[in-house]
Amino acid sequence: MSKEPKINIAIADDHVVMRSGLAELIKMLGAYEVIIQARNGNDLLQQLQKAPVMPDICILDINMPELNGYETTEKLKEFYPAIKVMALSMFDNEFSIVRMLRSGAKGFLHKGANPDELSNALQTLHEEGYFHTELMLISSLRKTNNWQTINITERETEFLRHCCSDLSYKEIADLMKVSLHTVHGYRDSLFLKLRLKSRTALAIYALRTGVVTD
Repeated sequence: MSKEPKINIAIADDHVVMRSGLAELIKMLGAYEVIIQARNGNDLLQQLQKAPVMPDICILDINMPELNGYETTEKLKEFYPAIKVMALSMFDNEFSIVRMLRSGAKGFLHKGANPDELSNALQTLHEEGYFHTELMLISSLRKTNNWQTINITERETEFLRHCCSDLSYKEIADLMKVSLHTVHGYRDSLFLKLRLKSRTALAIYALRTGVVTD
């Protein structure tokens, strides 16, 4: 009986210890093969040009010299659209994560994630196309078609679109010509309806369901 082919991974991170440690951890998970380790976005793109086999997933540090995570993700989306990008950062900054999603990333992973979280993230991204901790709830809604019965108003839909931008809630309120309190009401209503807890998860929901096209 033939073995399942391994999922090929590329890592781009300017911190050698972090990059090497992550590569070793991924190898230990068994189902993955780290085929590229790059020190920044430019290095990654140069290695991809010469690579005999393309990675299935690229794990990108958001803050890198020469080509940062945003710029690298945009390049990958343009030239290697089949590669799924996982953003990697020490900080759970919603604006940074949402910007990575809009650039073309399909998921986010904190650098402090444990091995189980890392394995779950890579497997889910590979199979489902997106990953975020709260995406598990979105996935269950999609599989049962329950999200099609959720009543999201036109104004909540408009708010969802703005969630995928780098606008603050105050700026969204100004754009929608409503009070900040009203915008918080849209957010809290969507949190309740979709069983989510963060703006990042709302952005992924909007991208995943086609409310916003990436």
